[in-house]
Amino acid sequence: MTAREGRLGELLRWSNVSIRWRILSLVIALNVLLTAAFTCWGYRTERRLVMDDVKEDLLTGILVLRQYLSDNELDGEFHDRAFDRLTMSDDEFFRTMRPLYDQARAYDLAYLYTLIDRDGTIHFVIDSPGKKEIAARKASDSFLEVYANPPEELGRAFASERTTFAEYTDEYGEFRSVFVPFRTPGGRAYVLGADLLLTEVEDRLARSLLPPLGTGLVVLVISLVVAVLSIRRVVRPLGRLADATARIAQGDLDVEIPQVASRDEIGALSVAFENMRRALKDYIANLARTTAAKERIESELKIAHAIQMSFLPRRLSPADERPEFALEGFLEPAKEVGGDLYDYFFVDDDHLFFTVGDVSDKGVPAALFMAVTKTLIKAIASAATPPSEVLTRVNRELCSENTETMFVTVFCGILDLRTGELRYSTAGTTRLS
Repeated sequence: MTAREGRLGELLRWSNVSIRWRILSLVIALNVLLTAAFTCWGYRTERRLVMDDVKEDLLTGILVLRQYLSDNELDGEFHDRAFDRLTMSDDEFFRTMRPLYDQARAYDLAYLYTLIDRDGTIHFVIDSPGKKEIAARKASDSFLEVYANPPEELGRAFASERTTFAEYTDEYGEFRSVFVPFRTPGGRAYVLGADLLLTEVEDRLARSLLPPLGTGLVVLVISLVVAVLSIRRVVRPLGRLADATARIAQGDLDVEIPQVASRDEIGALSVAFENMRRALKDYIANLARTTAAKERIESELKIAHAIQMSFLPRRLSPADERPEFALEGFLEPAKEVGGDLYDYFFVDDDHLFFTVGDVSDKGVPAALFMAVTKTLIKAIASAATPPSEVLTRVNRELCSENTETMFVTVFCGILDLRTGELRYSTAGTTRLS
């Protein structure tokens, strides 16, 4: 199957879905997109705010650490002595550092500490204990423990003597940290550091997703309720209109079109369907009447055709047949009836009168005029009356009350069977030469 055929198949499947489910699908899709967009925007905004808070918490931790150092005489002069090989037992080190644990936890910090760079090696001087150390009531590290794998940012802080932020991962976890360098009274650099676990940051960010997701869910539910109510208002009248239209298509023109009270497009559609039903019903009624009248007229015209054809002779009667000749006539009008005519008959034993003519009009008026003309010719014709006289007298009768100014072209003659002499005359056309 080609890609085009696949897309066509998907389009056909979608076209078979009802309007109700199309609208619901679009509402759900739109809400999902809006919720996703709102959540992404909220996440990015909250992340920026959280990271600002983290930065502020770290700097606050440095202030707390500096105050603690000052209050406990652990500041610059103490670090000068640390450079000069000061020693401290593990128990004394733990007792000195124990209060820092509470200070760090108060600001959701993992560790507070100070560091010195002695002979190219970085050592922990002050280091707040962790949860395991607090539980065991002893330090896991010794005083002036070597920092085995310090982050690069710490080296830059010592070198530049500028506050430096860093994100790094070590054996204790993933941290967001700040390093703030200071100078001892002896002019030697030491750094105050504060660490915050990134899992804490991720927990904050995860919690920040709950409000937009909850808002999106509430909006989705409200939108679905509104959509369902709106769909019922729109689709129900459309479904009833579709049922009524199907019954009209089956020929039921008396079906009741559902009335919609609203003045929107659905209401206008209902009114249009009702007008269509009435117009269609009137049209079919008029068509039935017209068809009946047409059938009646066609029946009458067939009867008129039969009557007109009966006026015209087909052949001589057996009593008038002669061995000298044979005579037969045939007429097929362009319409059911017309103005064409012919006739032949004996006026006595030796004289045959015949005539051929055509009325100027067509249809029923011409048929009537033809019947009158034929009747007058047959009534006036005789062996003693010349054809010209016959036509003169017929013309006089036809012109007496001819309000429609119709005329007929006629050729007639009398054939003497003994001598073969033919006397003829024409009317309604130019003279024959």
